[in-house]
Amino acid sequence: MIGLGWKKVSPISRRHYRLDPSLAPAATWLASTYIDQAEIGFEASSVMERAREAAERALRLDPKSATAHALLAEIHINYDWDWVAAEREIKESLALEPRNVYGLFNASSLAYAFGRYDEAARYANQAIATSPLEQILWANLAVIRIAAGRLDDAEVAVRKGLRITPSIEGAHWFLGTILLLRGQLEAARAEMEQETEVGFREAGLALLYHALGQRADSDRALARATTERGNTDPMSIADIHAFRGETDLAFSWLERAYGQKALDLSYIKDDPFLKSIERDPRFKRLLNKMNLPE
Repeated sequence: MIGLGWKKVSPISRRHYRLDPSLAPAATWLASTYIDQAEIGFEASSVMERAREAAERALRLDPKSATAHALLAEIHINYDWDWVAAEREIKESLALEPRNVYGLFNASSLAYAFGRYDEAARYANQAIATSPLEQILWANLAVIRIAAGRLDDAEVAVRKGLRITPSIEGAHWFLGTILLLRGQLEAARAEMEQETEVGFREAGLALLYHALGQRADSDRALARATTERGNTDPMSIADIHAFRGETDLAFSWLERAYGQKALDLSYIKDDPFLKSIERDPRFKRLLNKMNLPE
């Protein structure tokens, strides 16, 4: 649900690192770039290990880099599912720099993964206060509000992000899903149809058409979404199947997400489209494999 790909990828980080690998900031931003690449669809097992290597090198060069500690926490949350290590790195980051936006963002992500929504929102709002023009921070607040059942607040957060950059990919899909969850189907359709990224649009329409009872249209949109996003975002396909009541197919895609170490899987407990399958024993087994509490 959270996989928007709204982070900025900095093409200069790797070049700076090659010019002078002894610079801790260059290694830190290289780690951030690799994490961004994983979040927009690069193979996680490849780029996240490179991110870890760069973050650890940054800390060897500068043990007091709050951002490097926060980026290691992000790797532990989204890739390792090592929650203890993530909490340790977040505490170190915020002790060094209490207003570090990466530390605040990942403190919010960790609390969100464990269903501590008030705490997650508090950190998310602190991150926004530090850097209010970052799209990903508004998206982060929105998904927390959705999980907490505060759909009006989620809509406000997404619309604020849209005002910052109206052309950002995924934003209209995201807004459409909020309206869909609220039962405003025609408003949701209007947003989905405005989405410019094909995979997001078709995934959203597959959900919407199912809610409208238009099975054939939902089938066609699902087929197109699977073609566009199946390899890079298996969680979105699992969401559709779960929402359509296709439990076995939903778990097949969740297992694919687990095998690929899909970054969104860390937030499986918070995904509104998976609520219908949470009581299935397979869901609990998946949580156990990720060291998440049932």
